[in-house]
Amino acid sequence: MKNLPLLEPINTCCIQAYLKQQELDVCNDDICVDELRKQYPSAILDVFEFQLSQDSPELNQLDSTYFTLINEEKYLHFIEKAFYANNEYCIAKTGILHGDYEGILRDIDELDALDKHLFLHQVIHLWPREYEHFVFNNINLLKMLMRGIVRGYFHAEIYFQKKPMILFSNFDLSLPVIFKDELAMNFYHNLAKESNLYLR
Repeated sequence: MKNLPLLEPINTCCIQAYLKQQELDVCNDDICVDELRKQYPSAILDVFEFQLSQDSPELNQLDSTYFTLINEEKYLHFIEKAFYANNEYCIAKTGILHGDYEGILRDIDELDALDKHLFLHQVIHLWPREYEHFVFNNINLLKMLMRGIVRGYFHAEIYFQKKPMILFSNFDLSLPVIFKDELAMNFYHNLAKESNLYLR
């Protein structure tokens, strides 16, 4: 396991670049996204072009693991292109190494074979870890995180800095994204289109 990549803990709070201190003081995940949406361009990264209505037949698909898995590659394509466009670097705030040992084992059980090796390597070397922010400079580690986000068992905020964007984990393949400016939003809009996804 010596050749496997390892996350690099970083003692930072990326969201400080977006919100004022008084907003940070009351910020939990939902409030944080709402505050950011008021101040910056935002969208939802989704497999559907429009928000589904309550009676939409497509809602039934979202309960299907099969539907999630056949769309997963689109999100992996998007995150890989974003990673390379940002000089193979991003920071993620995630609690994947904060769980109790039983929770960690449950997460490992959900992972694909490659991701099991990668995640177990992180657990062996970094668990338990006080830090929540980690540098991702390896595409396989980032894809592991993204697969967990799409499948709904990892929660994270992913920060890209060269072309500034925050991607938040969420349920039902609908991931909130915040952009620092319209230029970044246009760039990721094209990236979503290339990945057969929508920014709605």
